[in-house]
Amino acid sequence: MVDPVTIGHGCNKWLKDDDTTFMTLSYVNGDSNAWKSCLDETQASYQVPAGYKFIILCFSHQAANTNEAELYITRHNVLDSSGGVELTKWWTSGDALFNSGKVDCWLEVPAGDYLNVRANAMVIFSGILTTV
Repeated sequence: MVDPVTIGHGCNKWLKDDDTTFMTLSYVNGDSNAWKSCLDETQASYQVPAGYKFIILCFSHQAANTNEAELYITRHNVLDSSGGVELTKWWTSGDALFNSGKVDCWLEVPAGDYLNVRANAMVIFSGILTTV
């Protein structure tokens, strides 16, 4: 008997099949005054395809400024937009020890939406792309 292949992060696991894959998106802008959509592995702005959702299970961040890390994360059907649904805010201040690290989470981005970020940090989002 062959054991099924599971993918995920921590205690959140899925069976790997043709409709479920582990993926990462990146934000490398580092300009806390500009909203940008996250990029896929081909460095193209990523929009969740029809019939799927992207479930973010964790993100890693490295602040450009050693005094603080500041991240604002939204989902919207408009590229590089500040509008849409706020998923979370994350910031640290005054202690370089907390300006990089990994945050476990559960954030969902539905079909047709982009993951838009405004931050003074590089951010890598890891999660599952799966059917709805």
